[in-house]
Amino acid sequence: MRNALEKRIGRVVTIIYADRRNGYTKRRIKVLAVEGDIAKAFCLERMAPRTFLLPSILAVEDGAASRRTRSADGVPGGYHAMGR
Repeated sequence: MRNALEKRIGRVVTIIYADRRNGYTKRRIKVLAVEGDIAKAFCLERMAPRTFLLPSILAVEDGAASRRTRSADGVPGGYHAMGR
């Protein structure tokens, strides 16, 4: 996950992550930095800075990727599945 986000610093991506209540959330964020196990970002849904735990991020999609495509591992929407 670290590499996927480090490559996208300064870019808008969509992430899917497990929240504190074991639910799943989809957010569009601008990646600002990756430090340790944390991604610092500006959340375009909340219009505020946020931090995301890397182990909780389940997938990353480039902002311009089509939702109808499939990644090489068969995940729909251009998402890149990440192991937990």
